[in-house]
Amino acid sequence: MSRLGIIVVHYRTPDDLRVALQSLRFQGLPLQVVVVDASETPQVRPWFHIAVEWLDDVRLVERPDNPGFSAACHAGWSALGPDADPVCITNADVVFPPRALRDLVEFITARPEAGAVGPRIQSPDGFIEPSWGAPITFGREFLYRWRTRWMRLPWLQTQWQRRSEPVPVTWVSGACMMVRRAAWEAVGGLDPEFFMYYEDCDFGLRLNRAGWQVWWVPTARVVHFRGQSVHRNPQVRTRVQQARRSSQWRYYRKHRPAWERWLLRVYLGCRGVWVPS
Repeated sequence: MSRLGIIVVHYRTPDDLRVALQSLRFQGLPLQVVVVDASETPQVRPWFHIAVEWLDDVRLVERPDNPGFSAACHAGWSALGPDADPVCITNADVVFPPRALRDLVEFITARPEAGAVGPRIQSPDGFIEPSWGAPITFGREFLYRWRTRWMRLPWLQTQWQRRSEPVPVTWVSGACMMVRRAAWEAVGGLDPEFFMYYEDCDFGLRLNRAGWQVWWVPTARVVHFRGQSVHRNPQVRTRVQQARRSSQWRYYRKHRPAWERWLLRVYLGCRGVWVPS
C-alpha cells in the first residue's frame, strides 16, 4: 500500500516547523514525512524526538550547507521510501487543516494525467495568495506583481472564496505542491540550479511539455505564514534578493526568447539591480 510522502523544507524557523508537523497528525492518511533542515546550525535535531511521537514515520535530513530549496527537495526525495506516492512538497511555515491533504490525494489519484496539483494557499487572515498561473513572461511578470495587490480587493477575494472548481494551470506554488512520483521522475524533479524562486514555474512548464497536467484545487486549503524565514532571520534578506534575481535570470535563459532576456537586463540595470552574468 502506498503512503503519502511529505517533504518539509526548513530554514531556521523551528517554532513554525513544530506547528506544521503537528497539523499533519490530523490528515487521516498514512504518511511518510521527511524534514530537510537546511539551517547552517542544527535547528531540528534537539527536539526531533518529540516529532517522532507525533508521527509514525518521520525522518530528518540535515543539510547545513543550505543547498537551496530545489536541492533540499531532492535530498528529501532520496530519503523517502519507494512506496511514497504521491509526494507533497511544502515549506515549514505551512499549516494543514484537517482533510487538506486528503482532498489533494483524492484529486490527483482520480486523474492519472495530473502530474502536480496545488491547494488554495491562504494567509492566517484568510487572504487567498496568488499561488498558480500561466507561463511567466516579461509582460506577465508585471501583471503578477500587481496581482498580489489586486487580489486583496474585497470583491475579488469574494470571487475566489466562492471558487470550488479545479483550474488547469501551468504552475502551482512550491510553497505547497503535491507531485505524482512518475511525473517527478519523468522530468527529473525540480531543477537544483534554482536556489529559490521560479523553480515551481520551471517545473510546471517542464511537466506540461512532457504531457502532464498541473491543477489548482481550491477545495483543498492550507494556511501559509508567508516569509517567516526572512522575517525571523533578516540578515539573509540580501542573499534572498540575490537568489531571486539569479533564479529569475536562469528561468529566462531556459524558457524565454533573447529579446525578453535583453528587456529584463535593461529593466534591472535601470533600477540599479544586480544582474546575473
